[in-house]
Amino acid sequence: MDECKEGVLTIVNPFWSYVGEGSAHMALQYCGGNDFLIGKIHGVMHRKRSNPEELLKNESILQKSSTSKLDWSCLATESELVDNAFYLGREDSASHPIYSFEIKPKHPLHPAEKTACRFCIQQYQKLQSGKFSVLSQYCPLKLFGIPAEQVDALCSMLRVPQNNLVFSINGNRESVATVQHCDFHVAEDDLKETVNSEWGTAVWEGLAREELSLAEETVVVLLLTILNKCTILEDLLRLQNLSDLNDKEALDLYNNMKNEPSKAIYSQLCDYVMSRGARDCSIIISLREIGSRGEDRELEGIPFLSLSIGSTLFVARICVIDFEVKKMEKIPLWYEQQLELLQSYDERSVG
Repeated sequence: MDECKEGVLTIVNPFWSYVGEGSAHMALQYCGGNDFLIGKIHGVMHRKRSNPEELLKNESILQKSSTSKLDWSCLATESELVDNAFYLGREDSASHPIYSFEIKPKHPLHPAEKTACRFCIQQYQKLQSGKFSVLSQYCPLKLFGIPAEQVDALCSMLRVPQNNLVFSINGNRESVATVQHCDFHVAEDDLKETVNSEWGTAVWEGLAREELSLAEETVVVLLLTILNKCTILEDLLRLQNLSDLNDKEALDLYNNMKNEPSKAIYSQLCDYVMSRGARDCSIIISLREIGSRGEDRELEGIPFLSLSIGSTLFVARICVIDFEVKKMEKIPLWYEQQLELLQSYDERSVG
């Protein structure tokens, strides 16, 4: 294991490839032939990488506890072995690439006495400050809503993705605009029939009004289908709403706890910071076309969804990533940010 001038790690091992690293951990992807390790990511603390030969022995890694994380990301301690969210089989990557969509849903929170949700208010603030030059029409309230509203939300992200939508092909990040050039081998009539049979003509008519390319329409329908075949949005929303405290109430409890420590108050604040972490995490949806049901064997032992549009079959995986448990010390900062956000929206309304 050597360190380049740019600080990027090169792993001298034929079975593990470098994926990326943060301030504390490095991520390695398994590319060997061990049946158990296929589709796994190994997270290693930087201070543990001084002995790569021992670190990357299959026997050593297999002794470590393997976890699916219950589809939630978590912080590694020494090292951990987890499912690779992008893994959907290794064959036919050229003819059947893996398309991945990282969605940052945010929280469908509607502040009291405001006409917009917190995310939409924040959009105006960033537009005013010059961080954005184009206002996104995406609204979390719609993504967590009924199918017709979800179509609107997904189309808005395709048009102006900002940091709410990231697109990758075979793990390599691409411009979201690249979607319109992808070939999903889906016919327009089959797409229409799928939507009409699943959600009714009103949803298809709404999608048709968006005037997207066939590839973009296919992506919207695939994502819509996957999101509605599982409970991930419901689970995420339940965690986001784990606490019913607003920012001012949380700040008051936080200040009270410093003066008079209490298990009851601490428990309430734990729920609050957990809900805050759930507001900033992302959902990754990875999908690929498969030639036949027989290819499902590549995914044995890894949970996936199967779906079809006409005669075209797809497999997909969905999980939540970047779920970070926040520190209670950030509560005063969150209150100040919320106050500033609402004041900027009031100023925009008046001006």
